Amino acid sequence: MEQVIVGDGSEEETRMLLRELGFLKLGGLPKLTRFCTCDLIECPALEELQIKNCPALMTFVSSSASESNASSSELQIMNSTLFDEKVLFPNLENLQLTCAHKLENIWNDELQVDSFCRLKVLKVEHGKELLKVFPSKQLLRFKNLERLMVNDCNLVEEVFDLQVLMKIQEETDVAATTETQLRYFNVTELPNLKNMVAGWRKLLPKRKEQKQLLSLHLVDSSAYTFGD
Repeated sequence: MEQVIVGDGSEEETRMLLRELGFLKLGGLPKLTRFCTCDLIECPALEELQIKNCPALMTFVSSSASESNASSSELQIMNSTLFDEKVLFPNLENLQLTCAHKLENIWNDELQVDSFCRLKVLKVEHGKELLKVFPSKQLLRFKNLERLMVNDCNLVEEVFDLQVLMKIQEETDVAATTETQLRYFNVTELPNLKNMVAGWRKLLPKRKEQKQLLSLHLVDSSAYTFGD
C-alpha cells in the first residue's frame, strides 16, 4: 500500500477534513509513500500521531497540481519533507517518527499558521536521511515543546539554532521570547552532531523555581558542542 486514503480524483478532494480523528498510527507499512493526495488535509482533533517502520514514506500529503508545476529541485524537497503548508494539525501534542528513512526534513519552512503550535512531545528515531530536526524559521512555533528525543540520525549536525530565531525577531521587530517549556532533552547516537543548540543559554527557563526541571541526556554524540 503506497497511500492510505485513495480518492477518485474529484474536485471535492482538494481539501480533506477528518473532523473526529484524535489518534493516528501508521506502522509496518514498507511501501507507504504518503498518507493521501490533496491540497489541504485538516485534522482539528488530532492530538497524537505515530509513524513507525514506514521506510519509503516521503511526505504526509502530496498534491498532484503543485508537483506538476514544481521544478526538479523543488520536487526533491517536497518529496523528502514530511509536513508542509498542505497539513493543518492545530491540536497535535505528541509526534513520534521511527524508521522513516526517506525523510530529509520533518517540516518545511512554509506551514499553516495554526499548525503544530501545541506540540509538547517530539520523538525521532532511526532517520537515515534526516538532515534537520527543526526549520530555523519556524522555531517560535514550537515554544510549547516539553520533551524532545532524537536517536540514531546519522546525518543530523544541529538540533536547532536559536541564534537564527533571535535574528528573525530583531529584523521583524517581533516582541517574543525564546524561552520554551522544554524540560527533557535526550540525544543519542548522532555521530555527526556538531552543534547541540546554538544560543542555548536563551533556552533555559528564567524563573528561579523552574531551573531544576531541565533534564539533558547525551549519548554517543562525541563531536557536539554547545553554541554560544
